[in-house]
This record gives sequence, C-alpha cells and structure tokens, in this order.
Amino acid sequence: MNKIALFIYFVLFVFCFGCQEDDDKLGEIIGENSIFEGDLRFTSQQDLDDFSLQNIIEVTGSVVIGNDRSSSYPISSLKNLGNLQRIGGHLKIEQATSLVNLEGFDELVSIGRDLIIVSNDSLKEINALRSLETVGQSNAGGSIEIGGNQALRSLNAFDKVSSLNGSFRLSNNPLLSTIAGFHELESIPNDFYMHMNPQLLDINAFQQLSSVGWYLSILANDRLPDLNWLSSLSEVGLDINIINNNDLTSLGGLNKITKLPGSIIIWNNPGLVSLEGLKELTKVGFLYIAENDRLMDLKFPGLSTITRAVHILDNDALTNLNGLGEVNDVGLEVKISNNAQLTDFCGIKSIIFNDFEGDYEVLNNAFNPALNDLLEGKCN
Repeated sequence: MNKIALFIYFVLFVFCFGCQEDDDKLGEIIGENSIFEGDLRFTSQQDLDDFSLQNIIEVTGSVVIGNDRSSSYPISSLKNLGNLQRIGGHLKIEQATSLVNLEGFDELVSIGRDLIIVSNDSLKEINALRSLETVGQSNAGGSIEIGGNQALRSLNAFDKVSSLNGSFRLSNNPLLSTIAGFHELESIPNDFYMHMNPQLLDINAFQQLSSVGWYLSILANDRLPDLNWLSSLSEVGLDINIINNNDLTSLGGLNKITKLPGSIIIWNNPGLVSLEGLKELTKVGFLYIAENDRLMDLKFPGLSTITRAVHILDNDALTNLNGLGEVNDVGLEVKISNNAQLTDFCGIKSIIFNDFEGDYEVLNNAFNPALNDLLEGKCN
C-alpha cells in the first residue's frame, strides 16, 4: 500500500507541477485577441519560436530582443510577432547579431515608452515600422534611439509618427546614407541628436518639425551637404550645435529661428561658406564660431543682443566682422582670436560704443585693435 500511495502521489505531483507551469505562462494572456500582461524578453531565435505569440496584439510591459552573441540560435526573424499592435513599455532591440530587418512589427502602431535600436551588426533596414504612429505617452518618456548599427543603410520608416514624447537620437551608423519619413512629426520635446553618421547624404524627412525642446545637435556627419530639411523649424529651447560636418556648405533650413536662450556653436565645418541661414536671428545667449576654414564673413543682419558672450576663433578665411554690425549689446565677453586674415573690426563698433563693460580679448589676428582703438575709430 505504501508503494502504491507513493506512486499515486508522484503522478499527481508531476501532473500538478506541469499544470502550474502552463498556468504561469498562460495566466498572463487575456482574451482571444490576446493582451500579454508584463514584459517579454527574447535572447535567441528558439525563445521566439517556442513562445506562441500569434494571437497577441498588445504587450502591457516592454519587449526586449537581442543580447544573443552567446546563443547557438541567434535571432534572425521576428515574424512570430506579426500581430502585435501595441507595446505599453519600451521596445528595445539590442545586439541581435543576425537580424537583418524588423519584419514582424508591420502592424505595430504605438509604443508607450522608448524605441531603442542599437548595436545590431547585421541590420540593414527597419521599413517594417511604417505603421508606427506614437512613441511615448503623456505621462512617460518616449524617445527614439537608433545607433551603432553597422550595416544599416537607410531609414525609411516612421511615415505616420506624429507624436514623440522624448528625444530623437541617431548616431554612429557608419553606412547610413538616406533618411525618409517623419513627415507628420511636428515637435520633439527634448533633444534632436544626429551624430557620427559619416555617409549620411540624403534626408527627405522632418518637413513639419517646428520645435525642439532642448538641444539641436548635428555633429560629425561628413557628407551632409545642408540643413534644408529643417526648413519648418522655428523654435529650439536651449542650444544649437553644428560641429564637425565636413561637407556642410550652408545653414539653410535654420532661417525661421529668431531667438535662442542658450548657445549657437558652429565649429569645425571645413566646407561652410555662409551663415546666411541664421539671418532671422535677433537674440542669442552665446555665439561661438570657430575653425570654419572657408567662412569669409558673418551674416547676422537681425542680431541685436548676445546676452553672454561672442567668440570668433580660428576661422582662416574670415576678413571682417561686418555681419555683427547690428549687435549693440553683449553681456559678458568679446573674444576674437587666431583669425589669420581678419583685418576689419568695424562691425563690432556698436557693441563697444554701447557702454560695453565685459571682457575684451583680441589676439593673433591679422589686425588686433585694443578697446581704445575702437573707441577712437581705428577699426581696420
């Protein structure tokens, strides 16, 4: 009897344990068109294939895909996610080493938090995200970050994205050459970063973008010729940084910017020949223009106030400062140095004659007038 009882107990234990295991998996799925309560994480293709997602249209938490470098079955297909329409948390695709595209997210409409696509060595395109409309909720962050994807050549998606509640960051995609999309996006509440995309040449996107809440930063995009795709932009909350863009020739596209509480930094753009794109600017906190080898003059016909400082440094072709002729108020500092051909300082006379009391430093230019020289009219 003891053996029979022990056998029955063992069978019941195994049966109940198996039921409990199934209940744990299925207990988080609600309804025929299912909602999955919680987070999903997949680190191998086997994970995706084993877990049936065919009827799931919503995940209330985050979906994390990747980190499969040590897997015997690296992720290569997301087609098992084909009915997914809504993600309540983050969608993070990181270090999915064999993933070539995002087919499987064709029906995805909304992401509650951030969309992060980073360090996917084989990823060539993300066109499957064309149905996506919103990233982020009103009470939560919602950024798009796409970076470190070594094979990514085009960004042809996000046609319907009208709402973004965080930042847009596109960085370190060495083969990326074209961007098309974001035709409905009107504002980015936080930062707009476009950094270190050395082959980026053609941008047909962001035509409706009118405001960036914090920083606009365009850095180290070697082949980018212009900023005309930003032609609707009229407001940036803090700083504009245009740095290390070798082929950039003009700042066209920024011509609706009138005031900037922070800084404008235009630094080391060897092909830049004109600042005319900033002709509507009337007020800025800090103006920094340095190491733009082909820049011959400054054109700020509407600029009247610089609340903190102006630095003009190491611009080898610059010959005059006439473009600052309407500026009559600089709060703290004027620094002009190492401009090898600069001989004409008459453009800053109105600053000096308007009871300027800040620091004045002029060094190593072709002509270096002292403050008293300018007060006496000796400006060139």
